[in-house]
Amino acid sequence: MKDRINIILYGEANIGKTTTLMNLAIWLAGNGVENQTIRKSVDKQFQKKSKRGIIRYDDARIMLEYKGKWIYIATAGDTWSICRCNYHFFEGDFDKMEICKIDASGATVLSPAEKENVKGQKPDICICACSPSKDDKGSIKAIHSYCEQHILDYAQQIWIKKDKNRAKQSEESIMKETEKQVKKIISMIDTIYGLA
Repeated sequence: MKDRINIILYGEANIGKTTTLMNLAIWLAGNGVENQTIRKSVDKQFQKKSKRGIIRYDDARIMLEYKGKWIYIATAGDTWSICRCNYHFFEGDFDKMEICKIDASGATVLSPAEKENVKGQKPDICICACSPSKDDKGSIKAIHSYCEQHILDYAQQIWIKKDKNRAKQSEESIMKETEKQVKKIISMIDTIYGLA
């Protein structure tokens, strides 16, 4: 069995990290393919429109199962304090957090009783967003600290840069770029765990 891995999608704010991670959750919950039932449910729960009409999502903490592996996704990660909350989520300590579970039937916010049933469930894979921060306790430093405490081997950390300039892209090109990155991350997961 492989040790837990941590995938970090990093880049400046407002370039599509949350959109990419939400789409990743939709594809993973659909067993590696886009599932329209799951997409409609996630869109209803989290989608919002920007002023330019580009599809965007509210941040969320998501748990899902993919090919027998538990994956936790935290789409927020712009500050040190948000990253600290993500660590509690990754460790199964989420009493005061809103947690969404995504499966073949769609997205469901867990009730307190449902959270109690999965409390302590450790993920095989942690996926989070991260933005560089100018303060000395920024999100990147917080993630490095978490990895040092819980994932000792740097080979278990996968940093993926999200660097597209959304302001110059059409909705169609944003979705194509997002789908490409989603497929790349799924392929990495499949390769690491021998799931292909």
